[in-house]
Amino acid sequence: MEIYADILFFVNVISTFILLDLTARLRKVKVKPKRKLAASLAGGITAVFAICFYDAGLLIRLAGFFVIPASAFGIRKAEIIIFSAMSFVMSAVFTAIDTFFEFKEVYVSNGILYFNIPIVRFILVFSLSYAAIVITVHYIEKYRSEKYKRLKITVGSRSVTVKALVDSGNLLKEPVSGLPVIVCQWDRVMSLFDNIDLVEFCENVAGFKIRLVPYKTVGGKRIMCAFYADSVSVIDDKRMLCGAYIGITKNKLSDTGKYSALIGAKI
Repeated sequence: MEIYADILFFVNVISTFILLDLTARLRKVKVKPKRKLAASLAGGITAVFAICFYDAGLLIRLAGFFVIPASAFGIRKAEIIIFSAMSFVMSAVFTAIDTFFEFKEVYVSNGILYFNIPIVRFILVFSLSYAAIVITVHYIEKYRSEKYKRLKITVGSRSVTVKALVDSGNLLKEPVSGLPVIVCQWDRVMSLFDNIDLVEFCENVAGFKIRLVPYKTVGGKRIMCAFYADSVSVIDDKRMLCGAYIGITKNKLSDTGKYSALIGAKI
């Protein structure tokens, strides 16, 4: 295959840019555009040198694993490792594809990618790849940001275990005592009260020591019924809360049923 230096350079500048951007997103760090551009250009130059000086190509490529991310992020161990690992994986994937499908348009040597395809198709492929990476990282970050805790709620001699989403937006407190309020679906705690109807439960204020907790929604101010739990333990952390009220709702908190309670991040 004939290899054109300009295409080789351009392909690896773009692929390096994508890997740098992905690394920055995963590490949640900001990189100045000038540094990212400089590092991407270094990736293109490394690719050309690795092919031109074939015998030393592997050493040049290994040096690039350090120089390129260091140019963008500085000498930071985590970013260098992540960038290098993703570069290795990308090269391995393309090598496997090339070996299995025998694509004549793709050439991989010393971890350097070369596509002998029309420039328009190349831009389209990498644009779609970049979009896919951004979407994937977005959902990975969203999943990682969702933290759950298993709670054991006890009233008298009865207990239930619920899965709660750690919600930084849940700042509810019982007005008189100032104790935090854990929001929970009624169907998950009704067994603590002989499975009575929610309306009947809320009407028996004195019998169940109910407190009314005001809260705000998009529709305006509302009132939530809450009961005091004799004990609430966070099973995952093996700790007992000093005291908490359980605010009840008849609505499903999770469309997928992944959790049935909301606990404040500061609890």
